[in-house]
Amino acid sequence: MIQINYLISKKARDAAAYLIKTMKIIVPPIDPRKIAKFLGVGIKYRAFPKEHEDVVSYIRSHSRQIIVNDKQNASRMFFTVAHELGHNQLHRD
Repeated sequence: MIQINYLISKKARDAAAYLIKTMKIIVPPIDPRKIAKFLGVGIKYRAFPKEHEDVVSYIRSHSRQIIVNDKQNASRMFFTVAHELGHNQLHRD
């Protein structure tokens, strides 16, 4: 289990380093919306139905879109986009 976690962590670090280098990011903060645009991943902010109001986001893999619940505060939405981009990049295969 430790070996698998290490490999996933290394893949995440390598993917982040590649994006930082390719996008010429020099200093934080890093805006995940700019990364999404660079990667061709769309972001949609929507009100989720009442029965799903506790869901913060989901990915439409086939259309490369992140759908974010617009009832979250701005900081949470920022984090959510970054989190979903991580899934998009690390779990594509």
